[in-house]
Amino acid sequence: MRTTSVLIVTFAVFVVLETLNVPNMPGDIFRRVMASIAVIAVFSGWYNLSGSFVSLLQSDRFGEVRMEAGWMERVARFGILLFAITSLLEVWRVDISGALTGVGVLGAGLAIATQDLIRNLVAGMNNMSEKRFAIGDSIQIDGSFVGTVESIDLRSTLIRGFDQIPRHVPNSELSNAVVLNYSHRRHRRVMLSIPLLLDSTEAQVLQVRDTLREHLSACGDFELSEEAPKHVYVEGLSECAVTIIFYAWTTTPEYDNFLRVNESLSLKILETVRAAGTELAYPTQSINLRGSAIP
Repeated sequence: MRTTSVLIVTFAVFVVLETLNVPNMPGDIFRRVMASIAVIAVFSGWYNLSGSFVSLLQSDRFGEVRMEAGWMERVARFGILLFAITSLLEVWRVDISGALTGVGVLGAGLAIATQDLIRNLVAGMNNMSEKRFAIGDSIQIDGSFVGTVESIDLRSTLIRGFDQIPRHVPNSELSNAVVLNYSHRRHRRVMLSIPLLLDSTEAQVLQVRDTLREHLSACGDFELSEEAPKHVYVEGLSECAVTIIFYAWTTTPEYDNFLRVNESLSLKILETVRAAGTELAYPTQSINLRGSAIP
């Protein structure tokens, strides 16, 4: 409001000066003074509004990203002050070409010195635009480190590992890394190999297989749509067992539900094997010892 009032008054004074036809020398000085007041008013308004513009980056629209608004606001205000000083010098016709050359050289030096910072800023914006992950997601980086995203800044991302140690990972590294987002999966895979004794009869093996197929279809723990493969078959023979493979996907990706489904399935396997009159196999090895004659 103050900026608007100052600009209105300044414009009115200019109109009065043109109407009164003030002599060149005092009129020119007075016009420059009024122009300087207008420049100061405009840039002071921008200076005061810079905090509001930066705060828009922390609105609900960007709720998943916590940005460091303090340093961004300082950079914005520094830029406004620099342009304001340049405009005032232009109003008073001060030659600033040499200064601008020096500022350009200084800017180039700063760009070289802060290239890592700039690279991380650009990478951070790319990560946000691609929506590769959000706060609260469990991710794996380059097939090794696994953790939960706690905050996403423009320069780095805070990831807390399952060992509860926080890691501040530069955004440039995340931008070039292979990131597995476990929180975006729709199901969890359950894959078991169930070994039965080699001397199990065909009827016993088929009974176990068919019972597990019924459990997969009727228990409600597994996804039955076409997008989720499901297999319960006699996989083959090994040295000590007849193996049945159980391959399916849970209905939801939650880890607690995955544990519950595995527990229920394990108990069902034990019950089914006992009901079929056979047993689970385990690796065995026979050693024959030949005794020697004692004189």
